[in-house]
Amino acid sequence: MSKSTPALKNSPVSRSADPLSFVRGLAPRIRELAGAAEAVSEIPAEITDALYDEGIYSLMIPTALGGGYAGGEEAPPALIIDVLEELSAADGSTGWAVMAPMSGMGTLLAILPDDGVDRVLHSGNYRTAGQIAPTGTAVKVEGGYRISGRFTFASGSPTANWFTGGFWLKDEDGEFVPGPSGPRQLVLGLVPRSGTSLDGGWDVLGFRATASVDYSFPEQFLPEELVTDGAVKRGDTFHRGGVRLLTAIGHASVIHGIIRSSLEAFQKLSLEKRRAPNGGLLATHETVQRDFAIWKSRADSAKAFTYRAFETVYDVLRSGGTPTAAQEADCRMAATQAAYLAPQLTQAVYLMSGSEGLRNSPDNVIQRAFRDAHAASQHALTAEYVYVEAGRIYLDTPGMEETHYRILDHIFAPPLR
Repeated sequence: MSKSTPALKNSPVSRSADPLSFVRGLAPRIRELAGAAEAVSEIPAEITDALYDEGIYSLMIPTALGGGYAGGEEAPPALIIDVLEELSAADGSTGWAVMAPMSGMGTLLAILPDDGVDRVLHSGNYRTAGQIAPTGTAVKVEGGYRISGRFTFASGSPTANWFTGGFWLKDEDGEFVPGPSGPRQLVLGLVPRSGTSLDGGWDVLGFRATASVDYSFPEQFLPEELVTDGAVKRGDTFHRGGVRLLTAIGHASVIHGIIRSSLEAFQKLSLEKRRAPNGGLLATHETVQRDFAIWKSRADSAKAFTYRAFETVYDVLRSGGTPTAAQEADCRMAATQAAYLAPQLTQAVYLMSGSEGLRNSPDNVIQRAFRDAHAASQHALTAEYVYVEAGRIYLDTPGMEETHYRILDHIFAPPLR
């Protein structure tokens, strides 16, 4: 990877001296505003501005560009997990709406050309939104590309100044351009907000305040400095291991926060609510005690696996080694396990809570966690098929090819022949 140019060192990126303490201090206000945020499908600027100014969004940005925390240290896995869990325990939508641009910026600023990075960082607002699924097209022209496309899930769109997109490269005749490892060449682009149409479409069960709207790019010119083939040009430990690591750790962390919020809300309710017909606080009933212990142990075990999976890969990369396919599979599995555990636990809490979980109110954490957990479970990154792909690797299944082992390089690997 190349080093940052001198221009990139003059970075306006904010760094937090103590990001975990900051988000813990802000958490009560996030909880207070969570209901109002859902009502308007947007995190209040009071919260997003505070997080941006403090440098919370910058934790995954390469340290050479001003990212990380404190005096220029890269954020280790435990810090990323704890910060995002804390935000998400206060409100799942807030956690997700920060995590998505955090990992997006960490990714794009590691792979864009130097001139593009310099332009983004000095644009006045370097936050991104969107996805890199290749639902757009690009044609190479002098000085850049002619691009267009329609996309979905621009989480955190109200705060974003830049929107990401994946584009299949075509020639002037409309034919796909072959890539180095397949019949199509994929390029990734970063489009300014002025060239982006926000198309709405975010009417959903959970994560209502993330504003993960559909968006599109009308046909336009995009300079080559804002387009990349995805090769990592700069970065820290996780960037060297493949930028999907940033997305996987982000997803897992947010989901652990949602689980935690549900369990904490139920613990509080159990000391206030009495169960008919015999009365007595929920917390005094043996079945409640048993179930809560099971819920908590499953949640704690899943979080411990998340810590272990990402810290193991981080340590291997930091020492100059290459993680095994099984170690990388653990990272995808940690996120997927959390995504499927969260609906189970939040549903159990919802059922045990009785009518308190049913009611629509701005401060009903149990219901909001139930809905957010089910929304999080629908992401392709943590789809059920990850169990299959990880299982193949763990078993060293006959018929596996190189692509089947690179679980952090793709969303879905091809079936075995």
